[in-house]
Amino acid sequence: MNKILRMLFVFGMLSLALGACKKNDPVTPTPDPKIKPAPKPAPTPDQPKPSPEDPKPAPKPAPTPDQPKPQPAPEPPAPQPAPEARFNQSEVSVRIGKSVSATLENFTGTLTQVGQEEGFTASIKENVVTITAEAYHPGKHVFTFKGGDKSYQLTVNLEKLPEIPGDYAVYDLDTKKPILDAKYHRNSSANGVITISLYANKENAASEFIQFSISQVTEKNLNFSITCAGLKPLVGSDPYLPGPWHNGLKGIVIKKPNDQSTILSFVSTVAEGKQIYVIMDTKK
Repeated sequence: MNKILRMLFVFGMLSLALGACKKNDPVTPTPDPKIKPAPKPAPTPDQPKPSPEDPKPAPKPAPTPDQPKPQPAPEPPAPQPAPEARFNQSEVSVRIGKSVSATLENFTGTLTQVGQEEGFTASIKENVVTITAEAYHPGKHVFTFKGGDKSYQLTVNLEKLPEIPGDYAVYDLDTKKPILDAKYHRNSSANGVITISLYANKENAASEFIQFSISQVTEKNLNFSITCAGLKPLVGSDPYLPGPWHNGLKGIVIKKPNDQSTILSFVSTVAEGKQIYVIMDTKK
C-alpha cells in the first residue's frame, strides 16, 4: 500500500514540473486559414461577359427564318366620300334639226328641267338628257336641271350654218358641198304652192335637176316635196337621192320672205338621214 502511494506522488510531481516548463516557453500563434472564393466561370462565346457594376438581361434570340418577325396589322382604309354627280361633258354641240345627249354621271333619282330654252326641247330618261334643236338660234345656251336639292348645268352650242353665196343653192350639211351646181332656175306658184326648179344646164334640163314644191310656210316650219333626177353622189357611188319622188318632207325655216327680201331658206332631213340646206329666191 505504501508502495502505490509513493508512485502516485512521484507521478504528480512530474506532472507539475512539466506544466511549469510549458508556461515558461513562448507560444507561436497558428494563423487562421482563409477560405478563398471559388473562381467565376469564364463566359462562353454565346454568352457575353456580365458586368459586375451593371448586369444586363441576356438578349432575346434572333428569329429563325421559319419564324418571321410579326408585322403590325394594317390600318383600315379611310372612308371615301361619294363621287360628285356631273355631266360627262360640260359642253356639247348640235346642228339645227339634230339631237345631242349627255349623261349625268353618279346620279340616281329624279331629274327635271328648270325653265325652258327657246328653240330647243329637252327629254330626260333616268340620268340621260337629250337636247333637240328645233329652231335656228346659233350660239351657246345653258340648260339647268334639278335633282334632289342640287342643280346641274349643261351648255349646248348650236352650230352656225355655212355662209353660202348666191340666191339659189342646195347644200349637203355633212360634206358642206352642193348636191347640184345650179346654173338655171325657174319659179312658179299656184294654189298657194311655190314651185322652184334648179337645173345643172339649160340645154338638157331634165338630165340633172331638183324641183321643190313648197306649201304651208310659217315662221318656224314648212312642208315640201322633191322631184329630182341625175343627182351625182357626194360619197360612194349611189345617187345623192334615190328615186325621183320624195313627198311629205318638213323643213325648219331659217329665213322667211318678207317685205324687204324674197329669199327663203330652210334646213331639212331627207332620205337616209341626209341633211340639206336650201336657199332660193321666191320672186316670180
